[in-house]
Amino acid sequence: MPSEDHEGDDYTDHLARVAVALADVNQATARAVTRTPTLLDTPLPANDLSNAHDDLLAAYADLVRAIDVVEQMLDRLDPEYVSPTPVTLKDDHATRLKEQYDGPVFSIAMHLLERNRREWLHRKPETNGAEAVRRHGLTENQRRWLNELQEAWDDAE
Repeated sequence: MPSEDHEGDDYTDHLARVAVALADVNQATARAVTRTPTLLDTPLPANDLSNAHDDLLAAYADLVRAIDVVEQMLDRLDPEYVSPTPVTLKDDHATRLKEQYDGPVFSIAMHLLERNRREWLHRKPETNGAEAVRRHGLTENQRRWLNELQEAWDDAE
């Protein structure tokens, strides 16, 4: 059920973005699949292998974008969805991390936050690491390491 703030919004645009994102994934995946049978028949498959690899990377990038679009749409349609989506968690933690870290340490924290979203919240959602990422955005080791790095950065300034 849509939230009250978004009642009257036209979700057709959001659904169209999801459809386009998924179509991109399907197209890139199809390109990769059509390239793979020739790998066994080619005496020097390096070029074909490189092309298939490029297509698989494109499919992965398109899939990541499609997941982002779907998560953003879920957040817009129903902010009270079963639990916060990974993109919502990332955005919430980004605000807090900006207050906690500065300089290049903040940049590293943001890269870790995005990596954690993919690694823990998407791939390993039922682990202790994922629980730490849901609570803090970072794993315990990452927080400890970033705090030490921030101290060193502050001392160097």
